[in-house]
Amino acid sequence: GVKLEATVGNFDDQTSDAEGRFEFTFDHLRYAGNGNLTAVADGLVREKKNFEMTAGTIDLGDIVLVPGGTVTGRVQDEAGLGIADAAVFAMPHTDRRSPFAKKSDYQSLAFTRTDAKGAFVMTGVPAGFFDVWAQKQAKLSNWADGLTVEARGETTDVEITLSDIPENA
Repeated sequence: GVKLEATVGNFDDQTSDAEGRFEFTFDHLRYAGNGNLTAVADGLVREKKNFEMTAGTIDLGDIVLVPGGTVTGRVQDEAGLGIADAAVFAMPHTDRRSPFAKKSDYQSLAFTRTDAKGAFVMTGVPAGFFDVWAQKQAKLSNWADGLTVEARGETTDVEITLSDIPENA
């Protein structure tokens, strides 16, 4: 099944049944307003549906998940040693210095963590032009700039080096 994450009310994540169907029940008087639901499955591109909560049943229609690309690589320190458990995420490519950058430009499209040797495999990356960011506590974040990902394609050997945060920072 597909994992379903609701960002309204106090819902636990759910998984769809064998036919892909799911149902959330909520008190529309308590949780009136807008909400969204994200469908997530390994190797597939996340899909988000926004909706307005009203009385009765809300039919979100079909939520179609498509195969995504794969980004593999390694996060290392300045000495070339792998960094374990670093967060790695794909973000839309944008000029971070631009005063016109929107908050949505910085929303993660795919996420994973590195293994004990600093290696990672990030699946379900939508086709497009991305920056791949890495971060770890007590390290400065860094990224691989402008990576093209093809649907069902694979981009390999992305290396991201993280530096220690200076003590007087």
